[in-house]
Amino acid sequence: MSARNYHTLFLQLFIIAIVSLAPSSLTLRISAQTATGKAPLTHETMWMMKRVGAPIPSHDGKWVVFSLIDPAYDEKDQVSDLWIVPADASASPRRLTFSKSGESGATWSPDSQRLAFSAKREGDDVSQIYVMDVAAGGEAVRVTSLSTGARTPVWKPDGRALLFTSTVYHGASDEEANKKIAAERKAQKY
Repeated sequence: MSARNYHTLFLQLFIIAIVSLAPSSLTLRISAQTATGKAPLTHETMWMMKRVGAPIPSHDGKWVVFSLIDPAYDEKDQVSDLWIVPADASASPRRLTFSKSGESGATWSPDSQRLAFSAKREGDDVSQIYVMDVAAGGEAVRVTSLSTGARTPVWKPDGRALLFTSTVYHGASDEEANKKIAAERKAQKY
């Protein structure tokens, strides 16, 4: 697929996502205000506008995953989830994740069957890597459990393993030593 086709696809998916996910009352209100020529742009309108993240096309070109942020004035009430839509826009976007905290670094497996991402879900002190079988459906499974967290997953070309970024403290020779140093740093009072 050429770069121009990707740009066209991105624009189409962006428009579909915005229209599909916009609350109907907001759409009606904006339409009514536009008809009268009065459409005030307020702080609340801007702040509460849903935000669509960068599209991530699958390697086979059939699917596109994107994040959708549903903002809130209080950061802990903000919701960000992953959504999926067919690349040909033959169906409406479908929500993949339903967690309170957001997911980041989403990446497709080479066979376009699984999606890896980092997230700080309930029970996690730090972000960990999760893998979701998009082809079979179901909940994402946590595949890391590191005291300093894991982020930015990258699939190996054969799809049998993930590489990721994590913090290793100076002097830590294993995970137990890393946990100890992390606990000491957390307990420090500045």
